[in-house]
Amino acid sequence: MKSYQVVDFGKPLELREYENPQPKGSEILVKISACGVCHSDLHLADGYFDLGDGNRITLADRGTKLPFTPGHEITGTVVAIGEDAKDVKLGDTGIVFPWIGCGVCEACVEGNETLCEAPKYLGARLNGGYSDHIIVPDSKYLVSYGDMDPATAAPYACSGLTAFSALKKIPLASANDWIVIIGAGGVGINGILLSTAVHKAKILVIDNDPEKREKAIEAGADQAFSPDDKEEIRNILGIGAKAAIDFVGRPETTDFGLSLVKKGGMVIVVGLYGGSLKLSLPLVPMRSVTLRGSYVGELRELKELVDIIKQGSTKLIPVKKQESILRQTILPEDTNNYDVLKGVVKDLAEQVAFELRKKWQISNKVKIEVHYSDGRSSKKTGKISEIDDFSVIKDCYTLFEKVNKRRNRIRSILIQATHFTSYAEQKTMFETINSKNMDLSKAIESVRKRYGLHSLQTANIFQALGKI
Repeated sequence: MKSYQVVDFGKPLELREYENPQPKGSEILVKISACGVCHSDLHLADGYFDLGDGNRITLADRGTKLPFTPGHEITGTVVAIGEDAKDVKLGDTGIVFPWIGCGVCEACVEGNETLCEAPKYLGARLNGGYSDHIIVPDSKYLVSYGDMDPATAAPYACSGLTAFSALKKIPLASANDWIVIIGAGGVGINGILLSTAVHKAKILVIDNDPEKREKAIEAGADQAFSPDDKEEIRNILGIGAKAAIDFVGRPETTDFGLSLVKKGGMVIVVGLYGGSLKLSLPLVPMRSVTLRGSYVGELRELKELVDIIKQGSTKLIPVKKQESILRQTILPEDTNNYDVLKGVVKDLAEQVAFELRKKWQISNKVKIEVHYSDGRSSKKTGKISEIDDFSVIKDCYTLFEKVNKRRNRIRSILIQATHFTSYAEQKTMFETINSKNMDLSKAIESVRKRYGLHSLQTANIFQALGKI
């Protein structure tokens, strides 16, 4: 089993290999088809959530043990079954519900596992979906997604479920009511898409980004504004909105939501951006407003959500699939030795060139990303227009020179190529530098295919990889 794991908080994930686990009791082993990348995964990899005013919740204090595998938006196929597992068979497919509680406390018994004080969340407390297999504690946590594409179904385990659960907490809204959605990112767009399946209310979206506002209208929002358009927003809302859902979770956004709801209205905070809120307490009883949180959702809500999707009562989450070539090296030790770093870049570039030649495609977007010993990172993007080793190495060297501006030591280097188009090789009667480079690249490639990737290498690459 291959898993990308958090080995040190604030550091890049590391690829590690283990024997496939064997399910016991009620457990099932699921081969993963797709796993979404949630913003909370970034917090988990950093090892903390910001509470504002310098306060943090650390994962170490909450029982997360390293190494662990993040990822909680999971779909997959059952490939092994524990002796006590019920209502499941080999080959069953589904969305894995990751928000698992202890199973015995009052909250869990009542079906409110997200309120459990000793949770066993997949991808946070237990190993998650950045892997090729995962142990699921019970078959009841596998929810069949029918004919949906696995990559489309996966985000409903968190992004879709989080939006749906927040919408469900709003008292039933009529066609004359307004619901304000703050933040038109992935979860916010889900909130817009799902709103018609839960409420008849009109939807007004607030976001700084004009492109996101445009996507909000495409998703079904009635209005979309910048937060700077306060007067126009208030003119449309009249006495105020029925409710506001803050999918950002900053003090400014929650405060804005409170200013927009009418008497008796509700503000639901979903986002985990962080910070602390100053609140005029007399206005809370005087306006009878409700401020509450909503964190992901329960198993019964995921089942209800999937049924709604199967019935065609809502538009599906827009998923854009993009093929990529990704190569990363985590250095044996942090270093700012330029010769070693150039060797790493060269090694990664050659691997990318090899894959491009197999596809016979160029990359219109290549990214180099470096991660430093202090947990920070930087990146630059360019393109690759030739696919021989020497041209690709040159392009990657150029990007690396631009991205590596800090004096801090480097922990890892990553190269990712995307946005492919066919490579049109220039035919000529005469031998050119490019044709010579291509012939030499193919000759080196033939040796490596026969004897292994690193069977033929320059000395600086061996040094960089810690082999001499």
